[in-house]
Amino acid sequence: MSNFFDVSDMNLDDAQPLGAAAEGEYTVAIESWKMTDDGGYMLEDKNGYPYIMPRLEIVDCPEAESSKSFMHFIRMPHSEEDPKTNKMSKWLLKSFFEAFEIDFNSQIDFEDLIGKRAEAILTVREDDQYGDSNQVKQWVTGA
Repeated sequence: MSNFFDVSDMNLDDAQPLGAAAEGEYTVAIESWKMTDDGGYMLEDKNGYPYIMPRLEIVDCPEAESSKSFMHFIRMPHSEEDPKTNKMSKWLLKSFFEAFEIDFNSQIDFEDLIGKRAEAILTVREDDQYGDSNQVKQWVTGA
């Protein structure tokens, strides 16, 4: 068995890093979910509080073909939050569900959500270490 592989036909001369799409309104799709080591979807932050994190991609936009996918942090409401933070956590979670037309009055299968689309206003987050990436500024719902 060889320890070598041939990349000579891959034409890497024109390879460029992916960046962020310009600020604006885009259609995004759920590409995947960040998962725990044991395959769960409910993650915990450094303080032990729950959150979920979908990876989103911009779709149906030729100008955004060179933009990378990006993660979207969603804090889950929990009993240890102060009332104001809890109210905001609930609103942000509900806004996400409504944007993707997810029925939040029943059980949700995270795998079934992959590929679902929503409209979002995106901004650019600058990061010297990882490069610029997009983030959701606001979900666009209703007509």
